[in-house]
Amino acid sequence: MQMQELYLFTVIKIAGSLSCMAFSVLSYHRSMRAFVPEKLKMGWSSSIIYFLWNLFLIGTRVVCMSLFASVLPCYITAHFLSLWTLLVLWAWWQKTDFMDTKAGEWLYRATVGLLWIMVVEEICRISSS
Repeated sequence: MQMQELYLFTVIKIAGSLSCMAFSVLSYHRSMRAFVPEKLKMGWSSSIIYFLWNLFLIGTRVVCMSLFASVLPCYITAHFLSLWTLLVLWAWWQKTDFMDTKAGEWLYRATVGLLWIMVVEEICRISSS
């Protein structure tokens, strides 16, 4: 294989991965709306717009983190740990109450910190209602 073919294949893999992530977020959002009685189901046009929104949102985040990691690789772990800490503290500040025990609640908050792409949106919706 020539170098140019490898670059094209890499770009195709990146685009496919970003599309899969955006589609996963879309599927999650459609499923959440399907089980909430007061919400209307998402149509195809709104699904396409939501997919593109998430594709560009996730894509820019991935590009920014890739550039950051290529320039300052020693700080990437510190970045993710500080972001995770902030999101755990944010979940604590929201006074979440989904578990029976304190330890379970902190485990839930730590999980929220790890899964922040999908879950933060739902916590905002729950706390605002």
